[in-house]
Amino acid sequence: MAPKKNTQAPSQKTQPSQAPSPHKMLWSQQVEEEEARLHSSKPVPNKMMTLYYDHSDPANPVKATQYPAISGSQTFKQVIKANPSQKELASSSSFSNKQIVVAANPTPLSTKSRYWQNDLNQPLLVIEREFFSENPREIAAKAFQENFHYPSGDILRTREFYEAVLTETGSVKIKHHADKFSNIGLAFSTCHIYKILTVKQWGGNPNLSREFSEPSKPRFFNYWDYQRAWFNAFLIQNMDFHHSWMFYFPSKNQLFSFPFWFYSWWNYYGPTIKILPKPILDGFELFRSSFDIPRELSAFPPLLFFFSKFGLAWIVQWDYIIITDESAAFPSLGRTFKTKWWDALKNDASIDTVKQYFLQNPTQVSASDDMSQFLLKKQQLQAMLAAAKTPQDF
Repeated sequence: MAPKKNTQAPSQKTQPSQAPSPHKMLWSQQVEEEEARLHSSKPVPNKMMTLYYDHSDPANPVKATQYPAISGSQTFKQVIKANPSQKELASSSSFSNKQIVVAANPTPLSTKSRYWQNDLNQPLLVIEREFFSENPREIAAKAFQENFHYPSGDILRTREFYEAVLTETGSVKIKHHADKFSNIGLAFSTCHIYKILTVKQWGGNPNLSREFSEPSKPRFFNYWDYQRAWFNAFLIQNMDFHHSWMFYFPSKNQLFSFPFWFYSWWNYYGPTIKILPKPILDGFELFRSSFDIPRELSAFPPLLFFFSKFGLAWIVQWDYIIITDESAAFPSLGRTFKTKWWDALKNDASIDTVKQYFLQNPTQVSASDDMSQFLLKKQQLQAMLAAAKTPQDF
């Protein structure tokens, strides 16, 4: 099903305009506090609470225990509930429960950025008469398996399974955060993107299976699972449908190629130019006019290369939407995305930083660009100075 241009917002009936709730504002404070602590040279003292989050009952954590502050580099082992529910077979999967980190005493910080709606909606399914409702969330509840936010014929391939695929391959590092001040479930999650594997990097055959390093059910996954994981692993929601994902490229300049299907992922989950603060927007305009996108990746937006090469971050929220299109015979259920700049990270991609980047990476400058001519003249001048042998030559 092809992507649909975002020509409408979610139904006003299902999403009335209201002032941000206190706990929603608190999530933003938690996000900024957490990331300020992770990226600061002077960690902020804080107590943490660990919750064992039961996906069969999203409203209630199973257990809560006080711990000292946990370092940002520490990973968390999966926690299996002693008596899994027999309500659904999926709970037998070793991916069904995870440890959640909660900031107990967040320090209020201001949030400057606003959300901008992405241009494209992701079509999910044609709305059959049995699913019909004016509320798109109710349609999803009727059509999908319980605790799923996507069509699936295999209830063992849960969202947690797909998250494990991404972490097992070293593609991402994911951390989940819950709000201890309410029972709405997860407040936000962070995802550090390290790589997006191509078929060649997989081994050339997408049907080759890999095995999880820890005992699990299912035990194996292939490249098709890996591709689906990028679209399904981030489909978390809480009771208020205000869960946020914070995406971040921590490895600057390390991503040189992308599989073609990642173009669709970026169109949905990636940011829009509208979120860029003025200094970053100026840097992007220089980058866009100067960067030489590899020929085979020329269809990809320059913003993807800009974010990956300068280690930039953004925040994403998603919700369901009913898509009506004059060219379609029936309405469809879709997913809509909105993004904003991540204020907590102070990464620099201003004009001066972009210029410095191209000086260090002259092969990435487009040959027809002014920057390329500047670098060529600089190289010629350096060659002349190196060839000079007497004061008169200078």
